[in-house]
Amino acid sequence: MNEPVVIEDYNSDWLKEYEQEKNALWKILNGKIIDRAYW
Repeated sequence: MNEPVVIEDYNSDWLKEYEQEKNALWKILNGKIIDRAYW
């Protein structure tokens, strides 16, 4: 198993995009879960 190489500039840009997509997915998922749980 190779350790991932962390490159600061690349990593920070990738993390920003990843966080945005993850947050969007969580909003969709949470919306569906909440709809099913409460209605």
